[in-house]
Amino acid sequence: MLLGDYSQSLPVPRAAFDNDLANPSHVAGQKREPIGVELGWPSDFVRRWFNSGLMLACPLVVPCRKMRRPFSWGLDEDNLGLEGDTLPKPFTALGQQTLSLLRQVGVRSGITVPVHQPAVARVLSHGSATSL
Repeated sequence: MLLGDYSQSLPVPRAAFDNDLANPSHVAGQKREPIGVELGWPSDFVRRWFNSGLMLACPLVVPCRKMRRPFSWGLDEDNLGLEGDTLPKPFTALGQQTLSLLRQVGVRSGITVPVHQPAVARVLSHGSATSL
């Protein structure tokens, strides 16, 4: 798989992506587990992330609807290291659950690249267990 091969070449432990954040119906029912596992994520994490709709509630994904440029973030930083009103505050219970789940699998910081296409918004994100 091209995306899996690309992620293996990166100097970060894991890569991830989410599809069409503007339209949750495009995400529902899609089989994402093989892709997420190939990118290095534990299968139980991937299953929970997509089946529970966590990807749509993640405070790190929500800003991609407004932002066009890549941004770095840190789970242990105030406001996740983002400036201004980029993040919805306060985080919803589901949003807090997503951050907790990321911590449980060892992610502490990352770089997110919003990718905007006509009628589709995608996210490419790289997570790390250390600060960037």
